[in-house]
Amino acid sequence: MDKRKNENSDKINQIKLIMIFGYALIVIIAAIFMAFFTIRKNDMVLKSKVSDLTYALNVQMKLNINTYLSKLESISTLVFGTDEIVNYYSSDENSDQYEALNT
Repeated sequence: MDKRKNENSDKINQIKLIMIFGYALIVIIAAIFMAFFTIRKNDMVLKSKVSDLTYALNVQMKLNINTYLSKLESISTLVFGTDEIVNYYSSDENSDQYEALNT
């Protein structure tokens, strides 16, 4: 009878170990599965956000450059709109220094 109890006890202990390792294996596989899909989804979201932000940055830079060029165009138009400035020629040797400063 004792021999039979020992055999049953050994089988129960063996089943306990198998169940512990089985549950541990299930938990590890579930954790790896969740980590893999979480990282994959995170990468997709990051790529999407980076492309959206890059596009927005490009649009903003284009607007800034266009604004800057418009300002330069208006300034140059104002400068060449005045006849005295257009007629000024700094390397003219015939004019004296006083007239060049006045112009």
